[in-house]
Amino acid sequence: MEEIKSLKKFALGFKGVLCDLWGVIHDGKQAFPEAIQALIGLKKEGKFILLLSNSPRPSGAVTRQITSLGVPVDAYDVIVTSGDLARNFLTKEARGKSFFHLGPTRDRATFDGLANPEEQALGAADYILCTGFFEDRPLDTALYETLLREAMGRDMPLICANPDREVDIGGKRFLCAGALAEFYQRLGGRVVWLGKPKKIAYDSCFDAIKKKTGRIIKPADLLAIGDNLETDIAGASKVGIKTILVTEGLHGHMQIGDKDFEALMNRLNVRPDAIMRRLKWK
Repeated sequence: MEEIKSLKKFALGFKGVLCDLWGVIHDGKQAFPEAIQALIGLKKEGKFILLLSNSPRPSGAVTRQITSLGVPVDAYDVIVTSGDLARNFLTKEARGKSFFHLGPTRDRATFDGLANPEEQALGAADYILCTGFFEDRPLDTALYETLLREAMGRDMPLICANPDREVDIGGKRFLCAGALAEFYQRLGGRVVWLGKPKKIAYDSCFDAIKKKTGRIIKPADLLAIGDNLETDIAGASKVGIKTILVTEGLHGHMQIGDKDFEALMNRLNVRPDAIMRRLKWK
């Protein structure tokens, strides 16, 4: 595991980069100027830049979000999100089936305009579409346990449109949809995970690259950058993509090389090819 100070030299041997957003390019409140310069540097070197996010919102909504934070649209080529995967799932595998939306109203873009009927009552739905916690009751654990146990009793599948368990927003940590999906799975419920670290996320990246460029970039020619060992690093490693872990993101509370960080890597059975404190070009 190599520690690098800048991206320029390390990335030169790759044809494309899959880069996480939250914790690497921005923190939900502001974009990181050095990270933006790194993306621009990669583009100038002719690298294909795909931003791969576990956001439950589709890529159009995420594009608008990061543009408002100061990420220029010419700093990358395409965005793929878990929200895109969720919309595709609703359109194909769950076509015509009704759902109960477990998540905040700001995530309605995940399913707006689709034919699938949304049910306001859990008992009337075919499955749960989970994008996160209700914004007005984010810490009401009794509410979510009751709801998920009822769903479990009905053998309802839960579609997780954001496999992340937690996220840092402006320096504060919040739980995500993945935490609810993990709890439901522990109860014995059926969960469909749409996003990193699952293979479906990377297959979608390969498809997006081919659609945009007309060519195939092999996993060995790609570099993945992220701040989450469990999703960004584990997922890319499993499909044969080299990885860089940005350590000031989700794992910033840990000291790299200490026993807790080593224990986490051992538990997840994953180790990045390189680490850097924050994403920077040179």
